[in-house]
Amino acid sequence: MSEKENIHSGHRGRMRDKFLTYGDKVFNTYELLEMLLYHVIPYRDTNPTAKILMNEFSGIGGVFSASKEELMNIKGIGEKAAEMIEAVGRFSACVNFGSGQRETASDVPITHEKLGMYFVEMLSGSDEPMVAVAALNNKAEIIHSEILYRTDFSFAEIKPEPFISFALRKKASAVAIAHTHPFGPLYPTVSDLGTTRLLRESLMSVGVELAEHYIICGRLFYGISDRLSTAFYHTSALPKEKKDE
Repeated sequence: MSEKENIHSGHRGRMRDKFLTYGDKVFNTYELLEMLLYHVIPYRDTNPTAKILMNEFSGIGGVFSASKEELMNIKGIGEKAAEMIEAVGRFSACVNFGSGQRETASDVPITHEKLGMYFVEMLSGSDEPMVAVAALNNKAEIIHSEILYRTDFSFAEIKPEPFISFALRKKASAVAIAHTHPFGPLYPTVSDLGTTRLLRESLMSVGVELAEHYIICGRLFYGISDRLSTAFYHTSALPKEKKDE
């Protein structure tokens, strides 16, 4: 075995030991995908392949909802690896794991915590800045999500028009947004806060609420409002008035 293979083998052993000792919470999503690929790619570094998959399919939900043919178009993914990922994705859908179904409303209203983790699964694992948006209906259910930008979240880079267009196309009552700080910090910058105000005002001009804005750093998230705005669906939760008999 070559020196390079020895180093690679040691890396896999360290990753397994780390997982057995600390569990999945200390890993980025792409690292968990990297370890999954160990089972079908025995002698090659799967770290770059996992990152490519995450970027190409916009997060782990997209990876597990991709078809075998789509997966095999990715450099480093052969037939066996594609079949395994597709199988895991189908199983995951059966047990309602991950965020693969992007067009279907969830069964229950989303919570602040669940929405934050939804964006974590969607965006973590990439070293590039990304901005994502999720459309919510008037029952606080996710009806669609996608990545709108692969750039820094700032006045100079982010424009309101794509967010407005997305909300109107998806007939959203509200939208939640998230952007990554790949290397920290896990709190909003002055520019983040200014751009958030701009987007909130722009969305309100077309009758769409900004439910929350999340900062994603690795597998951690921070909600700027620290709660979901309920203005877009609170009336549906009020008890109906009894009619006079």
